[in-house]
Amino acid sequence: MKTYPAGKIYLVTPRFASQCGYTITVDLWNNVEFRASVLSCCVHIVNDEQFNLTVQIHVGTNRIMASTYVQTLSCMYSPWAAREIFCEENYMQVSVQRKIPPIEDDYAQDSQDWSLILPEASSAESGIWQVVFHISGDKRTMTVKEAHQMNYGINSTMSRILLRAPYHTNEAQTVLVHGVPLSVIRSSTFYKQHWMILVVDTAVACPLDGTSFTDDLIIWTVPRIFTPLVTSAVHQDNTSMGVNGIKLNSTTMGERNYTIDKNDTALAIRVPIGAQDGYYKSLVVDGQYGIKYSINLFLEHLWEDEAWGLNKINVIHPVTTPFIPQPLVLIDGMYMPTFLRWQN
Repeated sequence: MKTYPAGKIYLVTPRFASQCGYTITVDLWNNVEFRASVLSCCVHIVNDEQFNLTVQIHVGTNRIMASTYVQTLSCMYSPWAAREIFCEENYMQVSVQRKIPPIEDDYAQDSQDWSLILPEASSAESGIWQVVFHISGDKRTMTVKEAHQMNYGINSTMSRILLRAPYHTNEAQTVLVHGVPLSVIRSSTFYKQHWMILVVDTAVACPLDGTSFTDDLIIWTVPRIFTPLVTSAVHQDNTSMGVNGIKLNSTTMGERNYTIDKNDTALAIRVPIGAQDGYYKSLVVDGQYGIKYSINLFLEHLWEDEAWGLNKINVIHPVTTPFIPQPLVLIDGMYMPTFLRWQN
């Protein structure tokens, strides 16, 4: 698969995908799905509201015999939250607004990272963007060019600053929050001119797991407050879920027996194994016939705090159950349920 803005063609390799905001997945029947962030590298952006991307798709066992298709993808997206975090299968991404707010009498300093970055920002070369990673009491400074060479994606739009990273980079830390592991990158991105320094908090955190199973349920748990990102009081929050990237309303959730449970520390999404939005795959393991059930879950969580105002985090979370042994039933001349059909 390739993308090509302004006449240039880029092959979407795994490294390019995680750096530039693309995800390519293959399901158990070898169906291919391509997903792109609206802020991915090759998207044509109009006023930070309209997003257009052209992709070239090759279908075949080799390039010579492949059929080629060109598809243009377009969508509208607005309004933006002050900070938006996107957790995909192969990368995590944060974008924040970069407008300059008015000075108020009761301003509050956001976190200690701001004071820690000042020596680097003050002594930095003017006219270039740089990023400082805060790692367990240490700091690591890179230019944007150096960060790109380390497979980070750092960019700006008309109104936003973006940082994107694959999971488990050298600057990422795994932090347990209420028993759920998060991949956390604490970073500050800055631009210096002779008369000013613009510093933007580009910290990002995404859940690495949190899935558990009962005999008939998938339970996906994430922290209600991502404490590595939240440094001030949270006033209110709101949570939605979806499947296959599509948010569901409360009526549809009720019809399908999907629930979101909240307490002071955690959010738990519960989905019945066998729900209509997923699929079964039959297989044999060590001579035992059985099935696995898969579903692609989606979480959207919004909260307001004193430091940022409105925050939004979206998480894509594919789930596959462990192997479930089943009795093999063969009935001559009768239609077999989908999950009992043999799949290679």
